[in-house]
Amino acid sequence: MTNKFFLTSIFFSLLLTACRDEAPTIGSISLDEYTPEHNLQIGNALDDEAKLIYPTLSAAEAPEATAYLQDMLDIVVTTSPFTSRTVYDWQISIIDDNSQTTSFALPNGHLYIYSGLLKYLESESQLISLLAHELAYVEKGMSTALLESKFSSKELGDIILGNGQADTRKMAEVFPTSAYEKEDVQTADEFSVEVLCPFVYEPRGIVKIIEKSQQFPDETLEWLEMRPAEDNEERIDRINLMADECGLDGVKNAEEYRAFLATF
Repeated sequence: MTNKFFLTSIFFSLLLTACRDEAPTIGSISLDEYTPEHNLQIGNALDDEAKLIYPTLSAAEAPEATAYLQDMLDIVVTTSPFTSRTVYDWQISIIDDNSQTTSFALPNGHLYIYSGLLKYLESESQLISLLAHELAYVEKGMSTALLESKFSSKELGDIILGNGQADTRKMAEVFPTSAYEKEDVQTADEFSVEVLCPFVYEPRGIVKIIEKSQQFPDETLEWLEMRPAEDNEERIDRINLMADECGLDGVKNAEEYRAFLATF
């Protein structure tokens, strides 16, 4: 009786130890299995860190600028190509750093844009095109795929399970300087034109951004470096071809954009 109790105690002790050693992680999740809710969880975890890492302008510090950008983003998200407009936390924040010329959208829909990039753009049509391009990575699940390529499905699974094992701070630090695959960039370009096509704005904003970068090759545009193409001329031709079907008589609103830049 005593020996039987002793052996049973050892068995359950070993079983519990094994359970503790195998932490409740998701060993492997293929991209097809990430739901919008998973993307939201992953993005929220990184967003908590990003808010601590990056010096963003608050609504109190720049009320006109933040309201203007949020209005522009809301316009983009309410267009028909967005099927997840009620799922993600579509927000935009200005990172107060004129030396950086890029932006990044986390998987929860929160877009961070550096003031240096905002000052590089020249019109509302360019801004709208860029916003639609960036948010395509969220809408299509490509921002989560980018994270998985830099880390692992296990680490993303740790976030989903909330077991505290994922290094979300490192993810938030690495994400903005991670380049998308060329195929993903093409998809985002096409999505941007699709968003603007039935819209009031001229749909070739991305083309205008590329052409400006070609005019000033000594000025590095980090946003384009993180969103590469095989050949910029082919990229321009492809976007122009898609935009031709939409008509090119939309507004650019350059003066309105300059007024916005003067508010921060």
